[in-house]
Parts: sequence; C-alpha cells; structure tokens
Amino acid sequence: MAGRQRQRTVLLVGNLPEQLPSLAQETELRRALSRFGPCDECTVLREEDGASRGFALVKMARAAEAKRALDNTLLLGLEPPIKVRWALDTSTLCLRDLGPDVTLEMLREAMQQFGSVVSCQLDMAPPELGGGSRCRGYVEFPRHATAAKVQQLLSHNLFLIGNSPRPVRVEFAVDDAFDDDEGQPATGRGVATPSPHFAEPGSLEFDFALKWRELQLAHEAERHRLAELHRQEREVLRQEQYAIYVEEKRKFDAMNMS
Repeated sequence: MAGRQRQRTVLLVGNLPEQLPSLAQETELRRALSRFGPCDECTVLREEDGASRGFALVKMARAAEAKRALDNTLLLGLEPPIKVRWALDTSTLCLRDLGPDVTLEMLREAMQQFGSVVSCQLDMAPPELGGGSRCRGYVEFPRHATAAKVQQLLSHNLFLIGNSPRPVRVEFAVDDAFDDDEGQPATGRGVATPSPHFAEPGSLEFDFALKWRELQLAHEAERHRLAELHRQEREVLRQEQYAIYVEEKRKFDAMNMS
C-alpha cells in the first residue's frame, strides 16, 4: 500500500528545443514517451499567440520509467537536453518570492480573483525555527487550463502581494521532496546492495564517489556565490529605494514649510 501512495504519474518536462514549433514539440515528446506506454496527457504550455513556452505537463502510468530514461537527453538531437521533473499535479502552482507579511488569507484572496481555488497553502517554518513564512505558497485550481492561464498571466506581469516590492515567481509545482533514487547506480537496479564500506583508492567506485562529492561541493559553492550576489543586489536596490523615499520626503516637507 505504501508503494501505491508514493507512485507518481505527472511529469514536468522543461527545456523543449526552441527550434521546434509547439505542435512539433508535442509530437516529438509524445513519440519519445510512446515506448513507455500510453500517455494520458501531454500538453505543451503555449503563449497567447500559440508559441511554446518551453515546457510541457505529462501524465502517464509509467512516468517513473520515462523520467529515468528521458531526463537530460536530447529531443531529436537538439540542444539543450530536456529536463524531466516530478510535478505535484497538473493544476497546482507554486508561488515564490512572497513577502514575509503575506498571510494565507491574503494569498487565497489574491488567487481567487483568477478563478475558483481548490486549496491554498502557505509554506511555514516549524515552530522550533520561529514559525515564520518561507515566502512560498501552493495554490490548486479545479482545472489544468485555469492553472496554466494564471501561470502565464502572472509570469508575464509584475504581480505583487502585500508590501513586498518583489514580484511573485509562479511555476507549476514540482515534488522536490519525492525520493527518486538519486545517487543509485545508473544500471544494475535490483542487484544486491553491498554492505557499508570505504571505497578503495584507485578503484572505479572510488573515482565515481570522488566525482560525486566534487559535484556536490561545486553545487554548494555556486549556490552560496549566487546567494551572496543576490543579497548584494537586493541591498543596493533597498538603498536606492530608501534614497528616493528620503528625497521625496524632503520635497514634501519643503512644500509644507513654504
């Protein structure tokens, strides 16, 4: 029963080749998926003029096999490689960069202007960590078409909620917490797991383990570098906003004194 509960059937496929029109993207993606069985849904998200937005939602029974086989592969040999992730479902959006003052009620009210909302959640830190907002929320709509329209509308406009000057970022929700066997060998699934041991220097598994660690360290270093860069940029923007506020207040005070 536990295995059924963890089964996933919805994929989010990104990095669809720009060289192909949206109809061709959908045709080729369906062709690539066909070897894994019938596809219940394969929808390339489009702009209002019909142009592809570069990603698609896929729903199929053998989604796990398709994800393992197609992630980081080329569609029709065209760069870049497609990225296949687990989608939460086909009608739930993830809203990031919410202001820390945004409440669940504010988020729900903001989303209800675009249509009926099935569920609305605000990601909060646990009480032992202060219980504050993580500036991220999840909104489920009754239909995929509604969610797609909202995602397009908010992505193409600077949509603000609350007092924060940051426009929200909206994407279809992905299930980052789902264990997808990352770190398992590319082949040999089902082979007996060896007992815990230290990799022997000079062996093939030692080389692979070392490369894996190097990739992890490089990823962490890049993440910290970008976080610091973004912090500096945000601080510059805050200082500019404060300077404008001070100047406007000075002008207002001068007018009142004259």
